[in-house]
Amino acid sequence: MDKNITLKNLIDFAYNDTEILETVQVIDAIEYDEEISEDYKIILATKELLDNSSIEPSQQILNKIFLYSRQKTLVLS
Repeated sequence: MDKNITLKNLIDFAYNDTEILETVQVIDAIEYDEEISEDYKIILATKELLDNSSIEPSQQILNKIFLYSRQKTLVLS
């Protein structure tokens, strides 16, 4: 990997969190350095997996939380 471009630079770029100069440097590095290009492809694939993942509790877990909450409310009353 180009010593001027770090994984953090690539991740920031993938999330559109780079300044214009850094953006230009990252684009150039992706275009001209095969290793950086491969790293960037992996980052994009990982980002897509994260974006498409479901991070919601199951209904069973929600029911347990609601039940616990009701029980605590009854004890406090």
